[in-house]
Amino acid sequence: MPTTPPPYGAKVTRSKHNSIQRIPVTLYLLPILDRAKMHPETRAVSVLAIVFLFHALGRNVILPIMTPYARQLGASEAIVGAVIGVFGLGRVLFDLPIGAMVQKYGAKRIMSIGLITVLTSSILAVTAFELWVLIAARLLEGVGASLFYIAGLALLARITSPEKRGRLMSITSGMVDIGIMSGPAIGGVVAEFYGLSAPFYIYVLLSVAAIPLVVYPLREPEDAEKTGAKFNLGIFKELLVNRDLLLVNLATFAIFVSRFGVMYTGVSILAYDNLGVSKAALGGMLGLASVASFILLYPIGYLSDRFGRKPFMFMALCSSAIVVFLMPRVTDANSLAIAIVIYGAAIGVHGPTPAWFTDLAPTHARGSAMGMYRFVNDIGQALGPIMVGILIELTRTDMVQPFPFDFIVVVQLAIAVLIIKARDPRFSFQNPREQKGGIETANSYQIHESSGSLNSVQSSKSFLNRLWLQSKNHVTTATQEEANCSRKTKAP
Repeated sequence: MPTTPPPYGAKVTRSKHNSIQRIPVTLYLLPILDRAKMHPETRAVSVLAIVFLFHALGRNVILPIMTPYARQLGASEAIVGAVIGVFGLGRVLFDLPIGAMVQKYGAKRIMSIGLITVLTSSILAVTAFELWVLIAARLLEGVGASLFYIAGLALLARITSPEKRGRLMSITSGMVDIGIMSGPAIGGVVAEFYGLSAPFYIYVLLSVAAIPLVVYPLREPEDAEKTGAKFNLGIFKELLVNRDLLLVNLATFAIFVSRFGVMYTGVSILAYDNLGVSKAALGGMLGLASVASFILLYPIGYLSDRFGRKPFMFMALCSSAIVVFLMPRVTDANSLAIAIVIYGAAIGVHGPTPAWFTDLAPTHARGSAMGMYRFVNDIGQALGPIMVGILIELTRTDMVQPFPFDFIVVVQLAIAVLIIKARDPRFSFQNPREQKGGIETANSYQIHESSGSLNSVQSSKSFLNRLWLQSKNHVTTATQEEANCSRKTKAP
């Protein structure tokens, strides 16, 4: 009987009959994957996807209870914002140099260190006896999350072949989305019935389950090069002086300030203090918002390829600003739930922003550009909760007042106006020979924002003429091939 291939990275032995006997290293956690007749590459990605699921689920399962948990230790609204925002600060510390660390020490080793750091932070949080311990735990969690995610993506790229990379990476993305969508609901229900510490215990168990999967079954390809790569500050200086990239960064910053400042800080305090929402109900609302955002990801990405990235970022900023303005003015939990779900959908419209950033980045600096994009995301993730928490504490009476939400609205609308000036390369085609001094120098037809000028019209006509000649040549070639085939058929 044919034997199934061993798991990716599993140890194998040969018996006296020379048949392979597998050591089921994942039997205690992954019996299905261990026995499944999968290609080793697919099995490795599946194991890695489960690790990403465990981490995303654990990170989101604690979101609904961060406000009451911090208040249990005596935190004010400003300190609650700091507890939530310091996670982003921990990520900021390692976002830029992590690429060089992965290149030097290996992705698997950095992933393992990241997960162990996250586990340590979870244990510190669940046993926190003072506020400073909880803040230190959240900072450590951010550091661990940055190490894990960036190294995990690097390992995923190394173990997948180019022809299968898109399909296999979608498995991991889907698992992360499942964790983001289900985590808040699970955490809210568990906290409602078993206490505020229960979600942290779930986080600990998920981290404990994830570490062996990285340490034992997974391995890096033997040809993965480890070098003494250094952090290149010059590339980031080049990116910072690019006006278009700067405007896209500002838009991204506004989205993440709004998302983490409003959704995970302001809305939590508002729901508990103004409306008396339970932890389970708040977790369900946050989960539904993630579902609404997830549903829009693919169709918005498809439409942005046809109509450009800028319109959708503009819509995301303006529509979410309207919802943020209405949130502190709702009078019941049902209205708040509707507003949160609509907000999730509005935020989901900004999905193609990384593609816009990649379109604008110089070819030689796209890796660094994505690192800077993530760096700006995490700055917004750190500053948003702190800013909203301070404003709530300064303006509240016996209830949360609208001013902190209105301040975020003004920031979003101001940046929405600014990005109108940003270049969006996805509007019309341009002949690369007509580009002078531009960033992109590819041999294929480049895409740029149409200005309605005579040059743009001429470029479009030139492109259509070339397209017509190519299609005509293609038809002529196909006709000649058919004629040749018919002559060969008739020949004796």
